[in-house]
Amino acid sequence: MKNKKIIIVTLSMIVLLFLMIALYNKYGNSTIDVYSDNYIEKYFNRDEVMDINIKINENDLNEMYENAKSEESKVANITVNGDEYSNISIRPKGNSSLNAVVGSDSNRYSFKINFDEYISGQSLEGLTQLNLNNNYSDPTYMREFITYSIMEDMGMPTPKFAYAKVSINGKYHGLYLAVESILEPYLENNFGNITGDLYKALSGSGSTLEYKGDDEKNYNGLEVKSDRKSADWSKLTKMMKALESGEDIEKYLDVDSALKYIALNTSLLNLDSYQGNFGHNYYLYEQDGVFTILPWDMNMSFGGFMQGASKDGNGQPIYIDTPTTGNISQRPLVAKLLENEEYKKIYHGYLKEIVENYLSSDYMEKITSKLHSLIASYVKEDPTAFYTYEQFEANIKSSIEDTSENKMGKNREQSNLNNKNQDNENINNQENNKDMEGKGGKNIPGLLAISKTMSETITKQLSGELSSVNSNQSSNDNQNKEESMGGMPNLPESMVDNQGERPSPPDGMENPQGNMNKPPNKMINNQGDMNQNSSMENSKEAFNKDGNKLNDIKGQHKNPNEKNISLQKNKLSIIYISCMIIVVIVSSRYKRRRVIKK
Repeated sequence: MKNKKIIIVTLSMIVLLFLMIALYNKYGNSTIDVYSDNYIEKYFNRDEVMDINIKINENDLNEMYENAKSEESKVANITVNGDEYSNISIRPKGNSSLNAVVGSDSNRYSFKINFDEYISGQSLEGLTQLNLNNNYSDPTYMREFITYSIMEDMGMPTPKFAYAKVSINGKYHGLYLAVESILEPYLENNFGNITGDLYKALSGSGSTLEYKGDDEKNYNGLEVKSDRKSADWSKLTKMMKALESGEDIEKYLDVDSALKYIALNTSLLNLDSYQGNFGHNYYLYEQDGVFTILPWDMNMSFGGFMQGASKDGNGQPIYIDTPTTGNISQRPLVAKLLENEEYKKIYHGYLKEIVENYLSSDYMEKITSKLHSLIASYVKEDPTAFYTYEQFEANIKSSIEDTSENKMGKNREQSNLNNKNQDNENINNQENNKDMEGKGGKNIPGLLAISKTMSETITKQLSGELSSVNSNQSSNDNQNKEESMGGMPNLPESMVDNQGERPSPPDGMENPQGNMNKPPNKMINNQGDMNQNSSMENSKEAFNKDGNKLNDIKGQHKNPNEKNISLQKNKLSIIYISCMIIVVIVSSRYKRRRVIKK
């Protein structure tokens, strides 16, 4: 009888444990303020150029350059606007830009800076990771800056950014764009918490958000980036199912932000995105089962990447109601939302807003003039620039010829040889309207020229004067797939994401950072096993192999200390369960909290 009570008490404690875990995961830290936002005001002043000096051992620097493709981190010190941070990690990052620089005699890599890799809790006034983007394929240095500015104005969650004069060991290396990573500080500042699931879209299976079943292994094009390194994939697949069916979409997707994202990519002609051939350069953040799409990597907006765009000869750079380079059915985020007439009306409203407030107004004239005044002197002295100063000034207004001699800027002879044949092949696929050509074609459109063109074509399509649907899209789909690799120089076989992270390892290989893509069942299962074993031990004490009670009613062979032993076991069970509760809560809080340098 006493053993039954012990079993009942133990089972009750197990139920209480799981109840407390469930309540904690749901409510325990949903409003925790973790990261300071001091870095925004202190460093990301867009009216000034940030001053960054990276101090690194020369041997480490040369080794990092020589093995750039492996993206190995090196230890360094960094000074930002006079504030020094020691023992940070630095590594090259990127995809097409990384491979283009590797294949040339340039050392103008994009860099990723981690402040807390070697010193736990260290940050740039709350920012744990900083990207230094090299403005690859943008003679103006302005495309990403302007695109993020417009997105922020329209209420999209946007990373903080500012120009940065980057020096290495005291020597001016180049004018970069400093951009915060989409990690916990960004989530804290934009959403007020960091407890949701965060995914990064690589170029691979699942990045197009097509439903491929419930098994997470079918989605290697989506990488979990949450600090917890785990995620509930069922939430994501439910969203994909909703997109596939077109039903209950708002239950799983922030439709308004998605419509803004599509409208901005369309109107700013950003085809190196979800809507382009590679279906990448975005994040997804989940809160209570609802996903928000987050913009990322905008250096090829304003027609900087036109591979796979319209080739029907009428000069339209894009069709607003089929704004994808391939078959729109393969981009369900676009297809299903624009099938809904109510959503399409909202989407058209955003297109009109962008045209009226940014493209057809004096906005572009003013912002390009302001940025020219801010950065011109830095561009003129930039020792690693991909383009000449004359091309920088010219491309603000009009298109420039992007010949192989210009692709890697000054003294890029080896890169020119590598890309020469590819350029000749791309010339054969030029569109009739040369001003619409970007990377992979003959010309890079001028910022003001392409803004005017997009303003006019969108206005005419909204009014019905021009068709808004590409009737030739399906027939062009196969051709676009064949040509897709020609739009980005030296594209690797396995896409590395543009934030510099490596894709998840193949199935069966050990992930050095842990099994990030598996649901967090291990802790629960282990607890279940341990508690089950405890119950089994109690059962063994209560019954022998024949199923008879070991201690009969008459008390034969009764241990005189049985009562004390039972009490001790009862106490031990309570202590054990209490310890498990403490361990779970402490470890869970540790994964969500970091000590941030103020």
